[in-house]
Amino acid sequence: HHICSMGPAGAVREGHWKLVIPYETGELELYNVVSDIGETKNLVEKQPEMAQAMHQRFKQWIKESGSLMPTVNANYDERNDYRVKH
Repeated sequence: HHICSMGPAGAVREGHWKLVIPYETGELELYNVVSDIGETKNLVEKQPEMAQAMHQRFKQWIKESGSLMPTVNANYDERNDYRVKH
């Protein structure tokens, strides 16, 4: 999952639920993609058990699949990051 304004992220979908895990912040986002197709209402606070369960399954999948996770870029310069408002 990658939206230019968000940065790198993972996502998992179960039924009408979609969990987004932005790697830079780690702040989970949970959406009901049936009733909120634009993903504008983050339901993590209203559905914390669902978010945590999906996050655990995502982490298990990462482990089992041997997927590589992003690492810190030692050459990162915030002045060159188009996502940061200066």
